[in-house]
Amino acid sequence: MELDSLHVLKNLTTLSLSFNKLSLLGKINSSGSFPNLTSLSLASCNLSEFPQYLQNLEKLIYLDLSFNNIHGFVPQWFLETSKETLLILDLSHNFLTGFDQSSLVLPWSRLLTLKIDSNRIQGLLPVPPFSTVSYIISNNSLTGEIPPLICNQTLLQVLDLSKNNLSGQIPECLGNMSNSL
Repeated sequence: MELDSLHVLKNLTTLSLSFNKLSLLGKINSSGSFPNLTSLSLASCNLSEFPQYLQNLEKLIYLDLSFNNIHGFVPQWFLETSKETLLILDLSHNFLTGFDQSSLVLPWSRLLTLKIDSNRIQGLLPVPPFSTVSYIISNNSLTGEIPPLICNQTLLQVLDLSKNNLSGQIPECLGNMSNSL
């Protein structure tokens, strides 16, 4: 499917192409592409990299790039995508190895759900934004200890760290989250 043909749809708010037998072709570089898009589902669309046009989307609430063939680091520019609006992000079932950033906490200020399970993420556990309710990062290659900063997640209800290579002690403060977690 040629994406270039869709960029004329200026009023488009929701686009879901997931789990078809589609391969997305072409690149949209125009900063005016999809100015009103709030929901984008591209799961299982044979993507091999983060689509560049995502960096021009400022109103996304929901983004699903799961079950693709995206390899390597999550690029720095992607961490700026819809930073103030994104609520749900699914990057699961790819070949991601980590985040291309140095911040301790991921930047999306209103994020509720973050799914990055079933990738190849290495290194220390990335800390989700403090707004996060559900954080699923199982089946990766994380190492080191669970950072105590995770206990600042006062809204966290679901935390799945299973099938990693974490070590050390579980922070005591996680036990204090028994009313929500």
